[in-house]
Amino acid sequence: MLNKLFVYGTLKSETHKLDELIGSDKYKVKGWGTIKAQKLSGTQYPAVVPGDANDIRGELIELNDIEHTIKILDQYEDYDPQDESSSPYIRKPIKVILDTGEEQIGWIYYYNQ
Repeated sequence: MLNKLFVYGTLKSETHKLDELIGSDKYKVKGWGTIKAQKLSGTQYPAVVPGDANDIRGELIELNDIEHTIKILDQYEDYDPQDESSSPYIRKPIKVILDTGEEQIGWIYYYNQ
């Protein structure tokens, strides 16, 4: 299973929310980068949807114990992989272009319009 996650809102390391949810020893920041997506306005929480331009900056996080941590993060994002249509956010893979120029694939939680 993919063990990286692109975070752009409340899960960025500077908020320490990941520390509260999964513990600081369960992830490592790989670096800052951008994704092709667009930010939505007027939503209660930070939300992005797929887009054509590298408009969204965030962090790529490498998760330890992915089977356990992804369940916690899915619950935090209110994502049910068995019922995506009623989930406010959905988890999908995305290409991240790190500031170093390196490209990596990580999960992202998109807003489910």
